[in-house]
Amino acid sequence: MSLSHNAAAPAAARPQHASPAPAVQSPDGTASDDSLVQSWKGDAIADLLGAAELGHLYRRWMMQAETQLPRLNEFLGQDSQKMLNGAMMLLQVPHDFLFLYQGAESIKIIGRNFTGSLHSEQKHAVGVAIRTVYEAVITTGQPHYLRYVANFSEQHFCIESLVLPIAGDERRSSNLLLAYSAALDDKIDVLKAIFDHSLIGMIAALPSRSAKGDVSGGQILMINPRARSILKLPQSLEKVRTVNDLGPWFRNGALWTRTSVIVAGRQTHLHYRDRGSNASYRVTIEPLDRFMLFSIVEVPL
Repeated sequence: MSLSHNAAAPAAARPQHASPAPAVQSPDGTASDDSLVQSWKGDAIADLLGAAELGHLYRRWMMQAETQLPRLNEFLGQDSQKMLNGAMMLLQVPHDFLFLYQGAESIKIIGRNFTGSLHSEQKHAVGVAIRTVYEAVITTGQPHYLRYVANFSEQHFCIESLVLPIAGDERRSSNLLLAYSAALDDKIDVLKAIFDHSLIGMIAALPSRSAKGDVSGGQILMINPRARSILKLPQSLEKVRTVNDLGPWFRNGALWTRTSVIVAGRQTHLHYRDRGSNASYRVTIEPLDRFMLFSIVEVPL
């Protein structure tokens, strides 16, 4: 795709009715709805933007671009530092883009500071696909909206991004990009939803350790609905607050009898038989950094 500089006309801001465009390629080279990066332009952007701040930036650009492509100082206005906090600024160079600046909020969301590097250094599939969209923004003089899986973020799975073409000189040629990003999710929320809806009974606990570093118990943090059902736990957890409370509950509350214990590496597998239904269960205890995870599954007799 050409990276030629294009003078923007008033039509640059004119709404377009279009499906996702340009077609961002999936790893096998064909455009698809499950591509690593999805991109839209035209009318679709206003409807798809999730973060309120991205909507504000989009409307600001559209208003300024009604007559001509805005220059950087025009778009940023008087509070340029605040306007750049969530942005990446990229300059088109021959066959590439140079990251001129990346604000603190952008670094936090994306999980990496790209300032001073070339976009072509991002060899992973998501980076290559995003560069294709950047080229389209320069070529068309139109904003594009992206959604993609976060490669570097420790806090988020999915990112939304608004990419705006900016004039670099008085000729109003589009050779600058401002890319604003926001999180579409929070990993904690996603992982909690998985925990809550899992068909495997799960209990998370914060272990307590003796002076020698041995685990001597722990405080129960979370019990998912499946574990509550299997263990016949009451709504109130007055009787099961700690790890040491689990053994008595297995025996007297769930009416389980332990049949075997198997240690495999860091995992301990406790096998139980339900004295009421005669069903068999396996409780796997596994230490995970600062936590202990109890997984409970029914096993065939």
